[in-house]
Amino acid sequence: MIFSISGLLFGFLLIASTIQYGEYTYTRYAVPMISSIIIFMLVIFIRIPIPLGKLKDDFFVHFILFFILFLFSVFGLAPPEESLFDLFKLFFPILMSLLVIGLIQVVSWRDLKRSVVYMSISAVFFLLVEFVLRLLPVIDDFNQVIVNFYLLKVQSPFMVDSNAIGLFALFYFVGHWIFVSNVKVIWQRLDRCISVLFIFFIIASLSRAAIAVMLIFILYQVYTKMKGKKKLVVNMFLLTTAIFIIPLIVELVLSDGSGNTKLGILSNVPYTMNSLDIRGALIGYGINEGNYIYSYEKGKYSHLLVPMLLGHFGLFGAIVYFAFFLYYLVKTNFSSFGVTLVIFTVGLSYLHPFLETIFVIHSLIVGMHYKLKWEGRG
Repeated sequence: MIFSISGLLFGFLLIASTIQYGEYTYTRYAVPMISSIIIFMLVIFIRIPIPLGKLKDDFFVHFILFFILFLFSVFGLAPPEESLFDLFKLFFPILMSLLVIGLIQVVSWRDLKRSVVYMSISAVFFLLVEFVLRLLPVIDDFNQVIVNFYLLKVQSPFMVDSNAIGLFALFYFVGHWIFVSNVKVIWQRLDRCISVLFIFFIIASLSRAAIAVMLIFILYQVYTKMKGKKKLVVNMFLLTTAIFIIPLIVELVLSDGSGNTKLGILSNVPYTMNSLDIRGALIGYGINEGNYIYSYEKGKYSHLLVPMLLGHFGLFGAIVYFAFFLYYLVKTNFSSFGVTLVIFTVGLSYLHPFLETIFVIHSLIVGMHYKLKWEGRG
């Protein structure tokens, strides 16, 4: 067989996760969600031998994250009818995360490597189609784009705007890079080509946050490979550069409307929290209404990961969410630091806390770490 049954299910799950079209809360995640349900049922029906004993802590941690946050949704200030939406919105990323971690342990190394490559190819193809369709309406008069580049940002045919496309490309790029950096790959030239294409599409998204975080991630990956005197020299250079660069970055952010708005959102968090009902401040308003609680202006979307978390499930919910990722940092001996760094850095600009792609890529890196630890390098 080209793929084993478990390898086929795993590859299908990863590829399905890349097929995202439409609005965030509804159609965009139809294919990943339906696919995860089908695969979950098949895993049970076929009796795929996922090592539940080895993964009991992972099941427990995922369950605690889901149970506590859903409890906050029910007993917080979310409208009663929103609890069902929160149930599904929490359930699917957690289910996908567990499926990825579990299936990685039972697939062969060959199936694992091919599945990740096919996932990346599917993501690149999706990005290519999106880029062409976004470019078509303005290709005849490209001068208008030069005058107002925002035209290329708002005309994304697949998502709300190209910022969401930038996040999509960024996370699949990060997952691909970390995987091929830790595992002996099958098609080395193809993997390099895929990485270059991801970089191109991140830049083509015109998302400043995605581009900046991509550069931070690449520099971090290069830095971790350095040793001895070279690393010491780089440390001194970075420290010296930071002294001069940080004030310039702050000045640039303050001069930019988008950056200024995001700083305003963060600076207003303590004041907004003090003005809220104690129950809302501690356990939140649910996912839909919570998106707007800590916004810069009343009725506006808050965009940033931490303010959204506080709005969704309050201070206690944010602590539980951060504890989940901290747990995996410790358990993987910081192997998941690269993807965690990306999540919380890009979250300073624009990121929904329960974006399914976050959990898919994070669980891919966690599952890879387990497989390397338990079976040796493939």
